[in-house]
Amino acid sequence: MKGFIAESVENVKKLIGPYKVTIIMVVVLLTAVFIYSHTFYSALTPFILVPFGYLAFKAHATYSPNKPQQITHGVLSKKQIMTVWRVYSNDENIEEYLGDDQYLEQQYIELESMPINVRKDIEEQIPFQGHPDFAYCCHLLEDHNGEKYLVAVYEY
Repeated sequence: MKGFIAESVENVKKLIGPYKVTIIMVVVLLTAVFIYSHTFYSALTPFILVPFGYLAFKAHATYSPNKPQQITHGVLSKKQIMTVWRVYSNDENIEEYLGDDQYLEQQYIELESMPINVRKDIEEQIPFQGHPDFAYCCHLLEDHNGEKYLVAVYEY
């Protein structure tokens, strides 16, 4: 079993991992500006301009209004087109069998692609559509990796 400090260090490394270059550029920029402000040594100019240019480019690429929505650093951006599975059944234990593909093949399923904002309540974004022949409806959300997640189960 790992110690608390070792686990904390690993968690910090995972958190900082994608931002290493940006952090180094900020430290170099601040250090160069600080030294330049006290010495006015012109050889520090590249150590000011290069990190500043990198950070300006990074900021423009990150916050550009024309940038399409995409996955960045493994985190979903606001809106993603995802597949909504509406599984209809008369089985009251529908939740227990949702991981079984053979069970799903035997059920009545409707698929729909829709934009989902993952930063808001997902259940409210998927409209409920009842089916008169079935007592239960289950909403599953399928991401781009093919993983399915249970959103809601309705009884009517």
